Amino acid sequence: MLTDYLDGNYNLDFLYPPHKKDLFKQKNVLRLSDVITHEQYEMSEYYKSFMSKYGFYDEMVVTLSHNEKVIGAIGMSKREKNNYFTNEDVLRFEYLSTIISSALLYCGEEKKSLLSKREQEVVTLVKKGYTNAQIGTELFISINTVKKHLQNIFDKYGVLNRTELISKIK
Repeated sequence: MLTDYLDGNYNLDFLYPPHKKDLFKQKNVLRLSDVITHEQYEMSEYYKSFMSKYGFYDEMVVTLSHNEKVIGAIGMSKREKNNYFTNEDVLRFEYLSTIISSALLYCGEEKKSLLSKREQEVVTLVKKGYTNAQIGTELFISINTVKKHLQNIFDKYGVLNRTELISKIK
């Protein structure tokens, strides 16, 4: 099916993101019913030669973006006629698209790049076993500043303490 889609049927797809750039700038989740009536869809070449061939009927596309740049898309189809994607489905996937986009960006980054240069210095000293006071002395900052850096680092890595941080960084 995917080969068939990529061999040219994507050009017929009413929800193929490059075909609907303006709409996807307004909404990151589109259903067929947002761009065409179901009667028009059933008469289309896309439905007749592709979707019905594989037993699909309704379709929805979720674009994944960051800073208004599309980084991916997820297409979904339903098999049952008259069982359309609902407004509730759209709301769910609008919420999920933000989470998925963030996850994709996070997975592609080196974890240290999450940290500022100073936070990286703090992590290096934490890994060496330095106390907050020793880190402050080494970096010429107050203990409160060390604690603030550590809290920011813990938040970025989703950990609660130094032990979890060191374990996650390895």
